[in-house]
Amino acid sequence: MKAVKSALLLAVVASSLVACSNDDDVNNEVKNGLEGTYSFIAMKADTYAEVRNVYGDTDSDIKEVSSIATCTYQTNNNKGTVTIDANKFNSSKFAYSINATVYGKTYMNGEQSGYSNMPWVIDMPESSGTSSYKLIGTDSIYFSGGFVNSPALGDSVASLPSGAKYKWEGDTLVIASAFILRDTVVEDGATVYSDKRSTQIMRFKKQ
Repeated sequence: MKAVKSALLLAVVASSLVACSNDDDVNNEVKNGLEGTYSFIAMKADTYAEVRNVYGDTDSDIKEVSSIATCTYQTNNNKGTVTIDANKFNSSKFAYSINATVYGKTYMNGEQSGYSNMPWVIDMPESSGTSSYKLIGTDSIYFSGGFVNSPALGDSVASLPSGAKYKWEGDTLVIASAFILRDTVVEDGATVYSDKRSTQIMRFKKQ
């Protein structure tokens, strides 16, 4: 049961503006065409999380318990603005709501033993922040820190230094990101392997 709860928690963590990039690749000569003020209009995320508990020397017949949880959501009631200058993203009064379902599967010794779905409804309170950034090439950004908090079953998780891809759709700036985190810990006599991933698309309309 602990593995199931851990996977459900991990599955809904969608860290804002996270992608694979390297700060050493920054091209400071790229002309900045992003400057301006934008309204936050949409965010979509797809998340996946797996938690696998492997037990060592034990008399129990249970050698491995694992769970996989997935969630896809589109935010509603999007509010807030982002002002982009030559060096910073400045977000103001960001807020949104989520009404989605987290789907879970559990496995015991490699065989499926359960299935669940859990409604996930949350209203994120207003938040504001600032993050320095640098352009990379002509379609990527590196952030020294995320400028939008993201939810984890009601808790706020601040974004980490990261990168993202961007493009234009008319007067709308689209920022796409991807996040992967894998970890291994020893807990309560078991080796716990965790694998969480998220892809996220945010849209900002220029004012």
